[in-house]
Amino acid sequence: DILLASNGSLWLATGGGIRVYRKNGTVNTIERILGQAIRPTTGLLEDRRGSIWACSGGGFTGVFKWNGSRWEKVGVGKPIERAHIHRMQMDRNGRIWLLGIYRDMVVISPTDQEGPGALMYENGTLTRWGIEEGLPSNRVFAFVEGSDGSRWFGTSAGLSRWKAGIWKHWTLKELFSTDRIFTMALDWDGQAWFADAKGAVGVVST
Repeated sequence: DILLASNGSLWLATGGGIRVYRKNGTVNTIERILGQAIRPTTGLLEDRRGSIWACSGGGFTGVFKWNGSRWEKVGVGKPIERAHIHRMQMDRNGRIWLLGIYRDMVVISPTDQEGPGALMYENGTLTRWGIEEGLPSNRVFAFVEGSDGSRWFGTSAGLSRWKAGIWKHWTLKELFSTDRIFTMALDWDGQAWFADAKGAVGVVST
């Protein structure tokens, strides 16, 4: 992942940790945070307060946040501490959505009961969106928010949309028997484009 921060510094997530290129020409390499090795780092995000978030899809569990002067770990004592967070996404209201897998998970089934689901971080509170909240799977790979406030989730069981409290689901068989929904985006017409990890690409008209 590559992040150009609002202060002009360039952050790189690498197999060896994090490299930070600052405007004054200095380069910092970060290999450990709060005593924990962060190899590899796979995700970076800047929130509305200018804090930098770092995560890993397989190297370390949980999420670290740099507030400009020190690092802290997000969700201490919560289930997120044992989850590998492979993707982070900020919605239109500045909430951070964290997507991952528990470190002890090996097999991924279409209706996986295990997994952290999608974790929404807002004002220091983590809220879980999973099967109990209406998703078909607790294994969430992708998240995107529509201009109308709809929330879209790509999971191991298909594609799901939450809008004004109502769920709509597209199963894997409806999506031309694709593999898990690995990434997605909404275009200017509100259509949902999605792809699996094997390169299959599709679109859902909403």
